[in-house]
Amino acid sequence: MKKRLFLLLEITINSHSLFAQVGINTTSPKSRLDIVASNQASPSNKDGILIPRIDSFPVINPTVDQNAMLVFLNTVSGGKQPGYYYWNHDIIDWIGIAEKDTTKHYIGELWGGGIVFYVYDNGQHGLIASLDDVDGGNGVNFSGDTINLIGPTAQSVHNGASNTVAITNQDATLNKAATLCDTYVGGGFTDWYLPARWELREMYNAGYVISKKMDEDGDFTTNPFHLENIPPTYSGYWSSMEYSNDYVFYIRFNSGRVYKQNKMYALSVRAVRSF
Repeated sequence: MKKRLFLLLEITINSHSLFAQVGINTTSPKSRLDIVASNQASPSNKDGILIPRIDSFPVINPTVDQNAMLVFLNTVSGGKQPGYYYWNHDIIDWIGIAEKDTTKHYIGELWGGGIVFYVYDNGQHGLIASLDDVDGGNGVNFSGDTINLIGPTAQSVHNGASNTVAITNQDATLNKAATLCDTYVGGGFTDWYLPARWELREMYNAGYVISKKMDEDGDFTTNPFHLENIPPTYSGYWSSMEYSNDYVFYIRFNSGRVYKQNKMYALSVRAVRSF
């Protein structure tokens, strides 16, 4: 009878401990599991937790029951580099935990020498616009050469950086759209360029956020986009995408419509850099 009583008591105590807080090196745990170093000021080389280590990810994916499960990958597996990963069942994938993942940039953020106007890869990459037009407010010509076609190297719809290189290689005349961006130093950065057509479109799409931020920041050196349909630029902004030897695509920011204009025409210029 005593054995049965002690056994029942032991089961009761153990069952209760399963739902209690557990402390290691502490008698007063502050959470379900609270592990305290042997010496906080001078820890040993064994003070820490070893997460399960694996050489490759499981052939059969975890289920929703393992959502947020953490592992450490020892070697390259499935194109993923060694490091900590957790299982995200919402997207059915292992997500790496790295320092760069802790910073999520967003549209309207003042960062990187300008203002973020486009993001992808969960805010890890994107595009930044200069805090003001770089043409001085009156618009500038696209180029000093309206005779020679640059060609495919200046006709990317999405890569303004490569377009800008091709444009300045052909004609590096100062105070023209591409050279103004290429020589611009905003926030100490020197990798600015004239945006391609799609990049300029994304800038227009974020126009409300950017202009509102520029209006409210109290800084006279930062300015919103020109939206007035008046001379000299009629709200037009140059892209770096060449159409022909003498015409280039541009966007009117008062409507978002895309047009083609002669390279000798004066339009506004807003520099861009990527991250």
